[in-house]
Amino acid sequence: MIDFLQVKKEDAVYVQGDPLKTMITEIFTKLGVSDEDSAIVADILVASDLRGVDSHGVCYNIKRNYLPGITQGKINPRPNEQLLTETTATALMDGDGGLGHASAFRGMNIAIKKAGETGVGIVSIKNSTHCGMLGYYPLMATKQDMIGIAMTAGGPPTVMPTFGTEPMLSTSPLSIGAPAKNHPAFLLDMATSIAAGGKFQIANLLKTDIPEGWGLDENLEPTTDGNIGMTARKWLPLGGASRLMGGHKGFGLGLAVDILCGVLSGEGYLKMLNPDRLTHFLMAIDISAIRPVEEFKSMMDDMIDEFHNCPKEEGQPRIYIAGEPEWEAYLERSKNGIPIHREVHDWLVELAREMNVKNII
Repeated sequence: MIDFLQVKKEDAVYVQGDPLKTMITEIFTKLGVSDEDSAIVADILVASDLRGVDSHGVCYNIKRNYLPGITQGKINPRPNEQLLTETTATALMDGDGGLGHASAFRGMNIAIKKAGETGVGIVSIKNSTHCGMLGYYPLMATKQDMIGIAMTAGGPPTVMPTFGTEPMLSTSPLSIGAPAKNHPAFLLDMATSIAAGGKFQIANLLKTDIPEGWGLDENLEPTTDGNIGMTARKWLPLGGASRLMGGHKGFGLGLAVDILCGVLSGEGYLKMLNPDRLTHFLMAIDISAIRPVEEFKSMMDDMIDEFHNCPKEEGQPRIYIAGEPEWEAYLERSKNGIPIHREVHDWLVELAREMNVKNII
């Protein structure tokens, strides 16, 4: 979590996860989404907020993405998903323009099932939409003592290629999860741009500056204005604008995600895509097909302990493994509630009133 993008206590309303999930489920049902899909979407959104990934939770997506997407016909509330091709270890799914959370959830379950049967499962999904916090899907695999991998690409171009003068990629996030024995699961969940798109949305909502180097203005000059960061949408890949600091590596990673999501599924690379459509790549690896699970998880614990014991910079309390900050946020927010910006909370309550949904937050 990035501290300057957290809601200030004086601007926050604290909401418990379960009632929020119940209310969000009913809102999506009122929008015409099936009961099953509504419950899946609500669980993923609230799981994101509980883990401190506010950029992909309830607060910054329903109002800006999912509600207008459904009401304007850009998201299909009742998709007819289809498996277009399938082998013992792979599948290609057409999401029929439905909520990406539900398609990716079912796709990862298919990958997990195939991994249990063959050692590895891969599902490619085309014609989908935003699937929320990408790390949710690898965590589904880690709970089954498997390694999980997820990627997604698509949407409007926002990220600049190295030496390019216009956006050609999305933030092209990827996530990898692996189970441990006594420690929380390792979970890398990252955009291949310097900052995820949701971070720009939060900075815009909180009216705060962004760090120089996240993005450029209309004149291709570095900007710290969070509003310009959202309107210009000229974001930089990991490493920044130059090869000297490794920008070509972030660009290459983003392109690799585009290949595994868009090109592999047949939907196409980003500049070919309908900006309202996204593609996903989901993979599960059955650890037991390679070595005993308990040995793997014990070695994971040993490795994590080694990093925790590494000498630390002066003033730094600890070394964090990917996934640990979010796990700590989950423990804290499960107890004390999710901090929702008052403006978003009030909008959500008003939306529930208009839709005749009982306000329980």
